[in-house]
Amino acid sequence: MANGATNAPDASTTDKAKLWFDSHSAGSGPYVIEAYTPKVEVVLARNKNYWGKAPYYDKVILKAIPDPGTQLMMLEKGDIDIAFNLGPEHVKQLKDKKGIEIKKAQSMTLTFLLMNRDPKIGGPIANPDVQKAIRLVLDYQGMQTIAGEGAITPVAPFQVGFLGTLPPRDPKTAQDIAKAKELMKKAGYEKGFKTTLEVATLAVEGMDLPTLAQKIQNDLLQISIETEIKTSDIMVALDPYRKGKQALSLWYWGPDYPDPNTQLAFLPGNSVGLRANWTAEMNPRLAELGKKAAVEVDQAARVKNLQEIQQMMDEDSAFDVLLQHARHYATRDNIQGTDYIDLYKINLKDVSAK
Repeated sequence: MANGATNAPDASTTDKAKLWFDSHSAGSGPYVIEAYTPKVEVVLARNKNYWGKAPYYDKVILKAIPDPGTQLMMLEKGDIDIAFNLGPEHVKQLKDKKGIEIKKAQSMTLTFLLMNRDPKIGGPIANPDVQKAIRLVLDYQGMQTIAGEGAITPVAPFQVGFLGTLPPRDPKTAQDIAKAKELMKKAGYEKGFKTTLEVATLAVEGMDLPTLAQKIQNDLLQISIETEIKTSDIMVALDPYRKGKQALSLWYWGPDYPDPNTQLAFLPGNSVGLRANWTAEMNPRLAELGKKAAVEVDQAARVKNLQEIQQMMDEDSAFDVLLQHARHYATRDNIQGTDYIDLYKINLKDVSAK
């Protein structure tokens, strides 16, 4: 509180402790923040007051290295011990390299398209038939190839691995260009239109988002939708995304907690749904089902509700889930305790050297 924190009812707007927390720790974990330089590195030091077994390292440095190729090179040279954001091509380059261990795991990270439902912002994109046409014209198999081995495509924004998630799409049959063209004609856009595809300049699970945007751009040309790709830094892109000001945009999402209820944010009238201006009134049945699912405690009933939500979102949604990513990373072979846990990614207290 001496540094601006408050627990008052208006804390969401009056708490001023963020800057202090950016460079200090006030928790009980195995490490505390020693230094923080935005977009450069975080230096963690062993917490002398940690209640559990002391971690192996006195200090851990987390470096921001956006380019996976640079990560690969530094790992090979021994400048870093863990390269955590590698793409499939980088992993191939590391195969059989002496002194390096390759790690793979299924992540809960999703990449998705946001399609705004407000005609004043989305224009033709706001039409539900156009949105369904977009879902049908995209080449999910090609996108999975870009993302690398282990990538899958859920039918809705519910990750495979969560309770009640339906099996992923078959990428070989999910694309239906003829039906997509029929829907464009039904919507009155047989000759297509022009729009902007907004994307942040970063890599997600080793996959470059602008590269995926180019793939989407080419796929949409098959139904005469011409897109101008607009790139920006993630911190710049977040503002219009959160305010619902993007017509068509490419985004990623990791669950806030390990339960399917966190994904209900994508439903109409909920926080992420409203970023696409998808209001509860636009699909009241789905919105009500979401409210019911949020409070259901019987497991069988939860599964039923969640699967019905996914089936409905497969037919009508302001989002198209493109990928659920696999995680590809590599370590020096003398490093242990780096197994992937989606909640923590890597639990640093378990990391040690052989």
